[in-house]
Amino acid sequence: MEKEFESFRRQHQLNYKEAYRIFLKLCAGGLVGKLPKEFQPYEESALPLIKSFLETANKNPYRDNLGELWMWVVNNYGKAENGQFFTPKDVCELISKMMMDRSDYLKLDRYNSFDNPFKFEEPCCGSGAMVIPVYRDLMNNNPDLHIELFLNDLDEVCTIAAFIQITLLMIHLDSMHRTKLVVTRGNILTHPHGEELRYAVGLSNDEILKTEWRILNSK
Repeated sequence: MEKEFESFRRQHQLNYKEAYRIFLKLCAGGLVGKLPKEFQPYEESALPLIKSFLETANKNPYRDNLGELWMWVVNNYGKAENGQFFTPKDVCELISKMMMDRSDYLKLDRYNSFDNPFKFEEPCCGSGAMVIPVYRDLMNNNPDLHIELFLNDLDEVCTIAAFIQITLLMIHLDSMHRTKLVVTRGNILTHPHGEELRYAVGLSNDEILKTEWRILNSK
């Protein structure tokens, strides 16, 4: 995937971060069937990169594929010195196992509809690395579980990556009809009720699998 990314970046003479952001916007637009006009000129040239990503995601659905590519990007354009490093996969898997060890105490079988869903929040989600194994284990071990996922991060790039990866995971697990996903951008630690969230993107699913994409402005 790095080879295709580098080819795409050089073709349009983009810096690493901008090329990554455009790539994510194209992936997100493909998932929701709506791509802003400003990104359409990149669509055709990005097809090899998008194909490579989807093949990687299909082979490794429980890996933080976009996070790994992002860390490769970070190392190339120099932001590593600012301390942006994602959680290693082994740590994410450990946290998931610790959570599932408590699942009997949570009595998850009672969360069997959107009238009474299990709610999971990650205020600093990054690209979704911590959420991927937890969501996987929750859904695989609880076939009737209905869940609402609330993910947030300060970094726009992270929020888009998390949205893409969790959405693809929902498709892989065939759990879209049991999941409502909302991803927001902002400082949820200082504004826990989202008063200053600059925007929110969400994929919501009702009982008949109707998918709705929405962009919510805070004003």
